[in-house]
Amino acid sequence: MILRYINLNDKLSRRDFLVFFVLGLVLALGISLVQRVPGYTDAEYYYSGGVRLFEGEGFTEMILWNYLYDPAGLPHPSHAYWMPLPSVLAAAGMFLLQNSGFFAGRLVFILLSAVIPPLTALLAQRLGQSKRGAYLAGLLALFSGFYLNFTTLTEGFAPVMVLGSVFFLTSFGR
Repeated sequence: MILRYINLNDKLSRRDFLVFFVLGLVLALGISLVQRVPGYTDAEYYYSGGVRLFEGEGFTEMILWNYLYDPAGLPHPSHAYWMPLPSVLAAAGMFLLQNSGFFAGRLVFILLSAVIPPLTALLAQRLGQSKRGAYLAGLLALFSGFYLNFTTLTEGFAPVMVLGSVFFLTSFGR
């Protein structure tokens, strides 16, 4: 096993965290090459919200997503049901790359997805795990199975994972 060849006597180094980030980035970019469209309603909603923000239309939508409230007509205010943060992050990627393409909308999510493995390893290390445990946590976050498809989409998974990890890391006070 790979962990046998790693010096496990101390805590993770900056190089270890950088390796986890680079591996996460390569994996996220690889997954994003396969995903050509959002693929389901929530991701599509956040992507279209990001496009509207990028185009200067603000938090409005030209489509009726649900009937929970009775809009007077189109366009109408958006995000009455879904949270706006993923749309804001999608728009940030679009502003950075100056286009409204799907890859631009996912740019921030791809970067957040790459941050999840080193953050998870750091969290495990702070929770008192051995270096081996921190490596294992980072590897499990890197190859997270079911959630791997969702972290690079314009969806709330990656932001919640990163913000949750940051919350716990700052709660420890170290």
